[in-house]
Amino acid sequence: MNWITFTKRLIAIVLLIFILGAYFLAPAFQTSTGDGSITPFKDSATPSKDWKKCSTFWNMMQKEGQADYKTYTMVGSPTVLRNIDQPEKTLYIALGIEKEYNAAEIESLKDFYNRGGKIIIADDHAQANSFSQEYEVNYYGQTFWDSTFDHNYSFPIVHAFLDFEEYVLVLDKPTGLWTRPNITGISIIANGSKDSFVDVNDNDYIDLRDAQGWIPVIEQYKK
Repeated sequence: MNWITFTKRLIAIVLLIFILGAYFLAPAFQTSTGDGSITPFKDSATPSKDWKKCSTFWNMMQKEGQADYKTYTMVGSPTVLRNIDQPEKTLYIALGIEKEYNAAEIESLKDFYNRGGKIIIADDHAQANSFSQEYEVNYYGQTFWDSTFDHNYSFPIVHAFLDFEEYVLVLDKPTGLWTRPNITGISIIANGSKDSFVDVNDNDYIDLRDAQGWIPVIEQYKK
């Protein structure tokens, strides 16, 4: 299996698992504390909240993926990416961003990417804008809604297309993305329906201030 195909399949797995939770693969999953944090470890105190974490994904990578790659946890800053010897063989995944990236972290991520590293960032509160705006990708930060949902409108359903295959994703109170028109290098992997919108002013109603129709929820930047 070549690296491009492997990366696409791994991304697809991550996107599917994200409906359950996560943070950081090769060389890390970030571990954080506090209520509602996304970690790769089971919550023995409140097992009912495990679906919001990524322990299933972590265990799968540890048991089934050993022949292809190694997984690591990381507690700390992504500035450690500067020390990666083979960034072209490394995929950094950050899910559930709890604070904005600072200047040193942004430069480390840009350097990692420019040296061939792969980056996946999933955020729902626009904390990642401090980095993503470097590539003209912006998170709204407010809640994405759609007329298509699973049981509850807090769980909108979107269709993702990756490596010529379609995936159905059920999201948990996500946000949407926006990019200025005619920006090169950006492609949409998944978006809402024509009836999707982002409640920009947080008033729980659709109005003229809200972003409406075909709202992207997953975009890819490739230089």
